[in-house]
Amino acid sequence: MLRSLLRSIRQWGGFTQRQARGTLALLLIMVVCVGIMAWSNHFWSVPDEVISEADRHQLDSLVAVLNRPKEATAPTTRQRSVRRPLALFPFNPNTLSADSLQLLGFPGWLARRTINYRSKGGQFRIKSDLKRLYDFPDTLYTRLYAYIDLPERRDQPTASTETKYEARPTRDFERSTQPLSEPLTAFDLNTADTTQLQKVRGIGHVLSNRIVRFRTVMGGFVSLDQMNEVWGLSDEARAELLRYARIAPDFRPRPLLINRAPADSLARHPYIHKGLARVIVSYREQHGPYRHVEDLRNIRILKEEEYLKLVPYVSVEE
Repeated sequence: MLRSLLRSIRQWGGFTQRQARGTLALLLIMVVCVGIMAWSNHFWSVPDEVISEADRHQLDSLVAVLNRPKEATAPTTRQRSVRRPLALFPFNPNTLSADSLQLLGFPGWLARRTINYRSKGGQFRIKSDLKRLYDFPDTLYTRLYAYIDLPERRDQPTASTETKYEARPTRDFERSTQPLSEPLTAFDLNTADTTQLQKVRGIGHVLSNRIVRFRTVMGGFVSLDQMNEVWGLSDEARAELLRYARIAPDFRPRPLLINRAPADSLARHPYIHKGLARVIVSYREQHGPYRHVEDLRNIRILKEEEYLKLVPYVSVEE
């Protein structure tokens, strides 16, 4: 019988003698395993009547708890941190300190995020602007809505122009929004200091210093469009700055001497990364000094838009 089985397996699968024996052994092992499983289920199964009614109810309760959504059983850290306000009073989120915000029910992380948003030039112009802060709780916004001293629409006046609160505004916001004793006039963007820049609405201590530092490492501004490259400058502040900023027609930025400057010096310029600086120097060492600024086009990794931005700052003087 065993031989006939082996012969059938060989004819059915086209196996060799050894392969047929292995297949037969595998089939026998599978039959034994199935038999063991059927035997264990028959002798080790627990009858329904063994489980008491009380145990059954307890098991059902455990299953219900395990199937409950995670959000319903464990609120997130941010949800737990939103507390009831210690006091409710009219407030302007553009001027209130972190401690006063926490009195209104702001969690510590949200109060710090609000102050950080303002320090980077951000402003709240209408009530719904508060929800622009990442992860601002809806429950807190609903609770404080009636006390926010901001208009509901952009064309609606706010009571803060008629009322003075005890909370002292931060220096950055005060300088950027308080009425000036003298009207702001046009100024040269390449010679203006931080005091002049802070007269522009929306630009305070942080942004004015950032603009001056960017101008210094750049070597001067050659276009007002470069204000789009200042990190943290809001659209409103940028539009206000462009109303008054000017660039002198005869202005020449500080030149980059590409025939003499080492790679690390070139890489300090915002328009030249380290890889490009090394290639500029390598090309100079291999082909000799640059004769024309257009020779930079021979550098393959320099894209056309990068070349056009870099041209005003490059000089081939030796």
